Amino acid sequence: MGLGDRDEDGRDGARGGRRERRRSPVDDEIARFLDDLLSGRGREFIEAARDHAADYAARRKGDAARSVEDIARSLRDSGHAFDDRPHIRDFVDAAALGLENLADDIRTRSFRDMVGGVEDFARKRPLLVAAAAGLAGFALARWMTRPRHESAPVRPHSAPVHPYPDDEWSEPDDRA
Repeated sequence: MGLGDRDEDGRDGARGGRRERRRSPVDDEIARFLDDLLSGRGREFIEAARDHAADYAARRKGDAARSVEDIARSLRDSGHAFDDRPHIRDFVDAAALGLENLADDIRTRSFRDMVGGVEDFARKRPLLVAAAAGLAGFALARWMTRPRHESAPVRPHSAPVHPYPDDEWSEPDDRA
C-alpha cells in the first residue's frame, strides 16, 4: 500500500507497525535493465574492451619487443666498463639476458597469454602484488608532486642578496 492509502476501515495502510511498499512497473523496469546490463551487455562491453586492448597490444608488440631488446643491448654495451670486475659484469650480463628473454616472450606470446600469466602470478602471490602496487603508487605520487621548476642554486654565503642585479649590493660581501 502506498503512503496515503487507507484500508476499508478508513485506517492508514500500516500493518503490524510496518508499511508495505508496492512495486511499481518502473521499479521492475529498472531491475530488468540493471540485470540485463550486468549480466549480458556489461559482459559484452568488457569483452569488446578486452578484444580492443588485445588488438592494440598485438599491433604494438613488435615495437615493445624491439625497445626491450635495445635496452638489453645498451646494458650489455655498458657492461664492458666492468671488465675488470667480473662479478658486476656477470650481474649485468644476467640482467641483459633476462631482458632478451623478455623480448622473446613479448614477440612469441599472445596478449591473452601474458595477461593470464600476470593474473596467475597475482593469485599465487597476492601480498607481493599488493606491496608492489603500493610501492608503485608511492613512486607515482612522489613523481606527480615533484616541483615543476628548477630550484635556484643554493648560495654558500648566508648574506642577503639584493633583488636588483645591477645594484652594487647585489652580491654578498665581506664587510660585516
